[in-house]
Amino acid sequence: MKKLFVIAFAAVLTSCYSTREGIQADLVDAELVRVDTVERYSNNYQQLLTWRTTDHTEYVSYVPMGRKYLVGTRMTVLMRN
Repeated sequence: MKKLFVIAFAAVLTSCYSTREGIQADLVDAELVRVDTVERYSNNYQQLLTWRTTDHTEYVSYVPMGRKYLVGTRMTVLMRN
């Protein structure tokens, strides 16, 4: 029984080991500067949100049509390094 416990414990420890590098990101303040409606897939319309950070870096995100976002909204978001 003790051998089985040691083997199971070793299996659990090795399953938690990850060889991938972690994604590093920073929390930054961003402002919503533009909201567009786009057809991302056939007959699937989504909103394309354009965000701008304080250092004028822009990035986009897609959200479903049912949500409402106001231009000028400020949020803290994660951005990759």
